[in-house]
Amino acid sequence: NYCELVAIYVAIINATTNKTIHIYTDSFTAMNLIKEGYAFGSVKNKKYHDIVMKILHNINRRSRKVKIFKVKAHVGDVGNSNADLMARLGVYNKSDTPIRFDNTKNSSY
Repeated sequence: NYCELVAIYVAIINATTNKTIHIYTDSFTAMNLIKEGYAFGSVKNKKYHDIVMKILHNINRRSRKVKIFKVKAHVGDVGNSNADLMARLGVYNKSDTPIRFDNTKNSSY
């Protein structure tokens, strides 16, 4: 779930700010955490609080909408299958530098 939220965050901060972006996720939990943060200004599970607040902050900074869609997992959707493959490869790639939220271009809130 945390990795799904990080992927959503990275997509938002790297997207063109003057266009509507569509994000597709198979994580029902990630979508619900974002909805909870939006509705209440916080999330109960503190493990996800910072990343959800960063997502919401960056959504609010955009001049256009961010639309997040739920897709079914493991049903042959090419985009979702490729995303799952990249996530699995990333787990085993030890040479990647981890994302540090304090160093990303739009990380403050």
